[in-house]
Amino acid sequence: MIRKAEKKDLARIAEIHILQDFLLNLFFRIPCTLTTCLFLLSGITMQHYLLVIWSVIFGIGHIFVTNKNRVE
Repeated sequence: MIRKAEKKDLARIAEIHILQDFLLNLFFRIPCTLTTCLFLLSGITMQHYLLVIWSVIFGIGHIFVTNKNRVE
């Protein structure tokens, strides 16, 4: 039988693994996010809405390519 303390330890370990996975995914997406935000902010400030649309498409494509090229 698993004691309450062991259940808490297992829950904490699971939380740590989830956090590690989140941070790892975020680390690999930061270059994509920065570039996309730069294009998006430029399009919004200059009121070039076609640039805004293409920045969103670029961001989606860049994240897709980064995920495909990531080594596990």
